[in-house]
Amino acid sequence: MVPQLEIEFRVYRTREPGESRECIATRSVPHALQVWNESVDAYSRSLELVISGDWLMQLVEQSGEGECEEPEVDRAAIVDLCLKALAADEVQEKQQLLKQVLAGLGHNPGEAE
Repeated sequence: MVPQLEIEFRVYRTREPGESRECIATRSVPHALQVWNESVDAYSRSLELVISGDWLMQLVEQSGEGECEEPEVDRAAIVDLCLKALAADEVQEKQQLLKQVLAGLGHNPGEAE
């Protein structure tokens, strides 16, 4: 059985200064982008990519004390790809950028097939 990778996008937003922060969890790029774009008038907003599942837990278990043996992730490059995906107009381009993000994080999309 191929280890499963679970991906969730979380959009955190605050509509007015002093108001509580709201979290909207989504499981697809189009839905995350819809929520992000609907929040353009918010006082503050942020987007978070949450990766979990069997694949990630195996990496944690292999590391023993939380030190991954995987190569360091270039966070700036991942952030740049995420921002490009948010700004992209075409769905195909967004999907390609998300695949690049996953590859940068060490996930091979071909393994899930």
